[in-house]
Amino acid sequence: MLVIVIFLAFAFGALVLILANNTAPDTGSGGTPGVETSMDCERGTPEGFALSDVEGKTLDEAEAWAASTGRTIRVVIEDGKALAVTADYSPDRVNTQVEAGVVTRYCGNG
Repeated sequence: MLVIVIFLAFAFGALVLILANNTAPDTGSGGTPGVETSMDCERGTPEGFALSDVEGKTLDEAEAWAASTGRTIRVVIEDGKALAVTADYSPDRVNTQVEAGVVTRYCGNG
């Protein structure tokens, strides 16, 4: 019985040390700790339009531009987090990265 108590005490102590040394970094989002997920998509090369048609525009403005040109906007990264997207290819779909409601990067068609 004493052996089991000693083993459990060491196991608990090891767990406390692991948790104490494995704290999540401050992600900067209101000081909430968590895993850093910030990322950037690979910048695409636009064909038939200019980067300024989408980059720097609000998402609403970019979607209005896309609709007027027969394209659609798809957000693939929003506020540093990758979103789930399908792998099917659509040449009229403009993939974008959005930060705080503004398109910060054109990520290619698809």
